[in-house]
Amino acid sequence: MVYEIRIDLTAFKPQKLIKTGHTIEKLVNSRVFTTDEEKLFQIVKKIVYEDKINLKELRKIVFNLKKVLDTIDSKNHKSNFLNIFSKNHITVQKMNKNMANSLKLISPKDRLSTLEFLYANLADCDKEKLYEMKIIARNLLFGIKEEDVDSSKSMLFKFIFSDQSYTEFFGEMFLYNLELGREIKVFEENARIHRESNMFIDIVVNTLNQRLPYLIEKNKNNIDFNLCIIIDSLNSNLKIKYYNSILEYFNRIINSPENFNDFYFKRIESIFGVPVHNNPSWRLFSNIACNVFNAWLNFRKLENIFNYEVSDQYRLDFWKRYLRYFKEIEYFEKIQQMIVFETNRHTFIEFGKIGALYCYDINHINIQYIKSVMNEFSTNNIISIVKNRDICLFRKNHVSLNWHSKFEIELMKYGYHR
Repeated sequence: MVYEIRIDLTAFKPQKLIKTGHTIEKLVNSRVFTTDEEKLFQIVKKIVYEDKINLKELRKIVFNLKKVLDTIDSKNHKSNFLNIFSKNHITVQKMNKNMANSLKLISPKDRLSTLEFLYANLADCDKEKLYEMKIIARNLLFGIKEEDVDSSKSMLFKFIFSDQSYTEFFGEMFLYNLELGREIKVFEENARIHRESNMFIDIVVNTLNQRLPYLIEKNKNNIDFNLCIIIDSLNSNLKIKYYNSILEYFNRIINSPENFNDFYFKRIESIFGVPVHNNPSWRLFSNIACNVFNAWLNFRKLENIFNYEVSDQYRLDFWKRYLRYFKEIEYFEKIQQMIVFETNRHTFIEFGKIGALYCYDINHINIQYIKSVMNEFSTNNIISIVKNRDICLFRKNHVSLNWHSKFEIELMKYGYHR
């Protein structure tokens, strides 16, 4: 009697060895159960004409089931295998109709042992074939009740008797596991789907395409963590796609960097760095995603400056309202704690000690220029450059009690609204 080969390498780490074990299983099983076309036809013929088949024949036909169905439904009449089926008027309907009688000699327990092969075929077929494949699977498992199936195979059994595709069926299960904050390995064990398999990737992609905003809205640490682990396991293009979607979600729904979920942004920063011009990692991200990330970076800079370096909650609250306009923020401690805000058109300069706000055309004064002259001029010379009343567009003091209103009015003249 031929038995399915199962190699358990889960006791040995790392994961690459487990993957190797799955590869060996697939190779050995393919050598044992792959059958030439003539022998497959003879087994199918027995089923169609209600002749009894044995367990060895059942295993061979189940292992090659997708090949058989693809051949029967094929329009490629040049195939010898297809011609044999056509001449003998063998159809999927006839297989289904007579399968129960041809399996009478095989016990329910032995038929149930083919579930793994059935599952592999179901997962590998397209939506059009899925219904046909499931009908055959149900006929093969006739008389077997769910309570007769051990827990390790119960999900596969339920899937066969469901009306869903594997991405829909296991996608719901995958989503449920994420919502509960369970580790990925729990889903792998229950669904018997390895995270490095194409089937797992299909389930992840389908789930994320449909439910990513829903998962982000949950705003739970364990969900955020597991979601990032899953995204990180995908190929680089998919990884960028979903992290890009996360950033665009925050732009669309949250909008204010103050309310962004830091976990996602820190994770993205640790993987891709920051979206500067010479960083190729951000090349495939959208402009919206890059702008959202920069807004988060600028908010962190703003908080650090006014909470720790300068310590001024009033100015922090004021400038937070204009974050969406800032392309870059820099702090120069040695130049009187100078704080520089750069937009597309203007450069705004303040200082740690409460004094005045200076506004310049970005072509006259900008962060790049300030950095370039730091090694050429003394601190006093630089201060005279950035406090130049002759070329600044406007200068406003903080000294009055209503400085907020005066600043707002002046900023509105240049197109900046709180």
